[in-house]
Order: sequence, then C-alpha cells, then structure tokens
Amino acid sequence: MAAPVKVKDRKYESVVFSAYVVPTIPILSGAVGDPDGAGYVAGKYVGLDDPKKDIKARMRLVAAAADQVYNLAAETRDDPSILHIFMVPEFFFRGKTGAYESSPDQDLTQYGGTIAREIGDQPKFANWMFVFGTYLHSDIGAADSVKRKKAEAREDLIQALVRAYEASPDDDTREFVFSLLTQATEFAQSRPLTVVRNSCFIYKQQSSSWPMGLFIDKRFISHEDFVISYYSPTAYTEMNVAYPYVDESSGELKSEATDAKSIFSMDGITFAVEICLDHRRGRLRMAREENEQSRVPVDIQLVPSCGMQLQQPSIIAKTGGFVFNCDGQYATRDTKASPDDHTSVFKGSKDGKGHTQLTTVKAEASAPEQHATLEIPKDARVITAPFSVPSDVNVDQIEACGAGEVHL
Repeated sequence: MAAPVKVKDRKYESVVFSAYVVPTIPILSGAVGDPDGAGYVAGKYVGLDDPKKDIKARMRLVAAAADQVYNLAAETRDDPSILHIFMVPEFFFRGKTGAYESSPDQDLTQYGGTIAREIGDQPKFANWMFVFGTYLHSDIGAADSVKRKKAEAREDLIQALVRAYEASPDDDTREFVFSLLTQATEFAQSRPLTVVRNSCFIYKQQSSSWPMGLFIDKRFISHEDFVISYYSPTAYTEMNVAYPYVDESSGELKSEATDAKSIFSMDGITFAVEICLDHRRGRLRMAREENEQSRVPVDIQLVPSCGMQLQQPSIIAKTGGFVFNCDGQYATRDTKASPDDHTSVFKGSKDGKGHTQLTTVKAEASAPEQHATLEIPKDARVITAPFSVPSDVNVDQIEACGAGEVHL
C-alpha cells in the first residue's frame, strides 16, 4: 500500500505496508465436504526433494520479491522516518512433505534463519521489517518404524473413508460417512504421531529487543492446514499432525524469541500477530479479555494467512492503529464480512489466489460485544506488479499455483 500512513510518538512517523502475494496452497485434487467450513482438503504438497535446497529456493523468491518492492517504493524506501513492513502469506515454507523435520539443515533458527537475516541485513533494508510468512517444522527428525506403520494404517483408513464418501449413493449415507471421517480425524489429532509448529518468523536488522528475530506460533489448526489424501507415510497430513499446546494463562506478551506468544514491541512500536484461523477465532481478543497483562495498546496488528481476511470482531489494535493482512489463497472479498470496501483497502491478485487488506482503527474495541470501528487509511493507495521470478529458480517446482505478484 503505497502512501505512508502516520504512526505517532514512535521512532517512525509513518509506515508503508507491502507483501509478496503468492498462492501457498498445495496441488488440490478435490475436497471432502466444504473445505471452507467443516470439510477437508485433498491434495499434494509441492517442493524440492532436498529440504535444504527447498528452503534456499524459497528464500531466493522472498529476496527477489523484497527487491522488487524496494524498487517500487522509490518515494519512501530510504526515508529513516518511515517503517516499511514486508509480509509473506502463511505456509510459504513447508516443503514437499508438508513440514520440515527437526535438523540443523531444516531449522529456521539455524540454516533458514541465517539466510533470512542475510536478506534483512542488507543496508538498503535498514528500516524494513520482514514477516516471513509461516514455517512448518516437526518435532521429530525422521519417523521411526513404529510411527511409520501407524501412519500407513491411518492413511489406509482415510483413503477408505474418502472412497466411501465419494461413492455414497445419497445424502444420508454421505453425511454418515462424513461423520466417521470427522471422528477419525479428531481421534488422530488427539493422538498425533507428530507435533508441528506453524511459526511466523519476523526479523528487523539492528533490533535491540530481538537481535536474531522472533517467532509467533499458530494455536488453532484448520482442516485446510494439512491435506488428507497424500498417500505417503512420510508426509504430514490431517491424520498424523497436531499443533503444540499454547499456554496463554500468563497472557500473550512475548518474553523470549521462540515462545509461542503473539504480542511484542520493536523500535517503540507494539505489534500483534495472528495467523489465519487464530484471527478468525479471536485468539488475542479472548486473551485480552481473560488476562490483564495482554491489554497493552497495540499499534499494528498483522495477519499472515492462507484462506482468511480481516475480521472486525477480532481486531485489537488501538484507536489510530493499523491492521494488515496478506493471504495466499483467495482474491475476492467475502461480502458478508467486515471490514468491507468502505472501511478497508482490499486488493485481490490477478491469479485469483491471494490478496492484501489494510484498515485503520477509528475507535478501538472495548466491551466484549463492542467491536472496533474501522475506516480506510487516509490517502492509502495500492501499487501491484507481477512478480519477476529470478532466473535461477524454477517456481513450478516449489509453488503449486504460480509465482504470484507484489503489492505496495
């Protein structure tokens, strides 16, 4: 979003939002039920066979997109009074099996994090904050033989239920089979074979508070987060994955870079981050109602997602604050949702598989039923451009639906 918007009484006077709007969905082969509701996504992840090369190639795309946005931001890019925020959608880093394993070569705090910091540490990005979408990483190195046999059995079960659902002769049978499928996935997620963290990595050079960057973890798992019909015991699917428990009893203020909490300060600005379904479910709105320590004034609320737009009931930014969303799944705003076109700037991608959305808070939320009042930021405008894919990356090998575009 091209025109800088004002941030008062901070190191920065204004902020410019930008994004690499790239589809981050898998190759879809169908759906069981309504994937936007209680249904499931059938498909296959895309990525390079070598996870280390996969991470490097994806970082190369982020670097190229950031360079392209920098070139578009000629009017503001070098102004030390303006903070530039560059964001990537949820699920950008997940690899060919749906999540990276626990090893130095696949760990974003090590190999991937080093590359991310090299991007952010370039002198031209002195006043830029990078929100690297999300990175999915498992708690295991490689599945042992026992887990492999359990995974194979679960995949056999899910395949049988999907076939039965597709062959159902009537609605009653289809509903019955769907209820069995729901029971199977609920059983599997209550007894996961693998715990996967879906983490948003954020980095800004010369940050005294977070010199190596920080992570925000997603709390709520969606039926769209993992596929169900990718038959491979090494893949991360609906039948073998759960997110770790997020303890919010002490509130949502971050104290360590790798804790799961979602509110932090950087350069005198307080940020809140909600990943996709966490935003729809009002994770931070609920936390602030239950925990007084979480009720700090939030200047900027960020929502990286894959299948989500801003939700008025979930907005916690203070009066005069901003809320920005970058999505990697759809480009048409839900006309039943708020903020709408009169209270936000919504820009869908030309490929129909992504968007950005920006709003400002006219009056912050107060009582549980008193939602924030929103409006379009003054003088906000959007510049878009097709993403210029670097010649050394075959984007079709790591993205299912093309290269996307950049928004400023």
